[in-house]
Amino acid sequence: PVALLEYGLAGLPVVATDVGQCAQVIGRAGMVVQPGDAAALASSLQFLLDDHTVRMRYGQLFKDKINSEYSPASVYSQLMNVYATVLNS
Repeated sequence: PVALLEYGLAGLPVVATDVGQCAQVIGRAGMVVQPGDAAALASSLQFLLDDHTVRMRYGQLFKDKINSEYSPASVYSQLMNVYATVLNS
């Protein structure tokens, strides 16, 4: 979900459906609802719209998560660990 990575870099709070790797990317730094659950989607969006502090907190948490887990340095480190594991086995 490249769009989620972009939202995270921008510090935006997110609500997404639990499809593909969305839940993994978001973790606890946003809100994930089941596909087809319009009521849960609406409720989650309303929750964020109603509380500026929560929106800002989720946005910062998501930005921090993206920067720590999906930054070029982090991805490079993860890739090097995979190579090291393969070469040492």
